[in-house]
Amino acid sequence: MFDASERLAYERELVAARHRAEESEARARVLAETLQRSFLPPDIVAVPGLDIGGAYRPAGDGSEVGGDFYDVFRTGPQTCGIVLGDVCGKGASAAVVTALARYTVRAEALHVPSPSAVLEGLHRALLTYYPQTFLTALYLVLDQVPEGHRLTMATGGHPLPLCRRADGSTETLGRPGSFLGMEETASVSQSTAVLSPGDIVVLYTDGVTEAHQGDEFFEETGIAEVLTASAGLTAQAVADAVVAAALAFQHRPARDDIAVVVVRKPPSDP
Repeated sequence: MFDASERLAYERELVAARHRAEESEARARVLAETLQRSFLPPDIVAVPGLDIGGAYRPAGDGSEVGGDFYDVFRTGPQTCGIVLGDVCGKGASAAVVTALARYTVRAEALHVPSPSAVLEGLHRALLTYYPQTFLTALYLVLDQVPEGHRLTMATGGHPLPLCRRADGSTETLGRPGSFLGMEETASVSQSTAVLSPGDIVVLYTDGVTEAHQGDEFFEETGIAEVLTASAGLTAQAVADAVVAAALAFQHRPARDDIAVVVVRKPPSDP
């Protein structure tokens, strides 16, 4: 009788421990999701003459906060800013740096004239507050010009955007630059391009292009194939399609966080 009672108590404790572990895991997942949502814009701002969409997918089962983020915000009455970044590491430490990066870019964008100056400000903030970490980032400003929308872009070590023109050709925009943080100086590259009616550009983190099965990687060719098959879709639908294609290519949960922003210049302005 004593042995049976001991065994029953032990089994009950095992069940209780499993329930506690499941509850703890659920709380961690909710916390991770809440933190990650705070690094993404609740809504994409409406920009006259443009269609903008964004998508995000955390690595694995989504229970850990990653370092990928994006933001879309107004920089003036007629201009819009977009930032996409990838912080080194994961978890709480990456979350803190991600928050710093997103809001530093917003603050700098109100006070300095060029995208490269914004990223240089972010670099200084990283050196000041988190000198042992680094990130890659891409920041651009969109403003309307007679030919369409001008895209003025600065890059700090980040994958370059892929643009599909209205005639079906594809090209990579910009120049890479160096990562931000850790080193005393950073090389930030700035360039311009014009989006004409019918053009579409995809901004992404390396979780997209580095998705792989065996030795084969998704790369820019995978994004280009999605763009070819997505003619006529909204920017949001294209962003979702890029994420879905990268995940399908791996045949398993994402190995890295994925963030995508798509900017589409409709064939004719509304």
